[in-house]
Amino acid sequence: MTNLMYASNDKLTPRSDLHLIPTPPPMGRSHYPYPFHTYVNQVEESLQFHGFDIIDQEYVVTADHQQFFGLMEIQPHCSDPAVIETKGWRINVGLRGSHNQTLPRGLLLGSSVIVCSNLCFHGNIGHFKTKQTLEIANRLPFLIRECLTHVPEMIEDQDEAFRRMKEREISDSDVRSSLVSLLDRNGLSAPQLAKARQEWLHPSFDHGADPSVWKFFNACTQALKPGGDNVNMALVEQRSQVVSDYCTALAA
Repeated sequence: MTNLMYASNDKLTPRSDLHLIPTPPPMGRSHYPYPFHTYVNQVEESLQFHGFDIIDQEYVVTADHQQFFGLMEIQPHCSDPAVIETKGWRINVGLRGSHNQTLPRGLLLGSSVIVCSNLCFHGNIGHFKTKQTLEIANRLPFLIRECLTHVPEMIEDQDEAFRRMKEREISDSDVRSSLVSLLDRNGLSAPQLAKARQEWLHPSFDHGADPSVWKFFNACTQALKPGGDNVNMALVEQRSQVVSDYCTALAA
């Protein structure tokens, strides 16, 4: 996993150790600190109920134990991994929450999910969030189930969008004009445009030999991957959405 990002003073915490994170007392009559491991348990149970297996998962807890962030990679039960790999994408689930009311409990779904301890929280398929009041224990299971109920149709829509990208060919001149259009729309910066161009000409990964919108989409998303310190994740989120919307429209 590469989209769970965190500061150097935050702690990467194994799933098996989440129950060790202390849950503080309520801050007031309307506040209910909900244990991080209980929330993850509920998401796991709902995924299992709706027919999904967790392939991988990562969690980060801030140094003061007040906030947590997580990322799961999932797939349908009994699916052939080789078949899933040929689709070129996997389903991701992003989680976050806090004990001190600085963050609502949230869940994201997408083929592209960014979860960061600097509060960037973005998924391109769907999401929900809720405040941590006294009724959270009753609301969360329903909200999680409601969100996951729509996963099959969301996957179908995403599959269709990616299928069109793979089938739609694009010329080199169209790539150049599209990169300029993304620059004008603030979907790419000038350095990212140059990197996307290089990724188009010399891909870091195999996205097929045909000059497709899918190959162009992956060149752009590779260029958007943040590096170094002090990354503006809100801007990464914004630009990722611009690129996704543009390529979806380009392949329509």
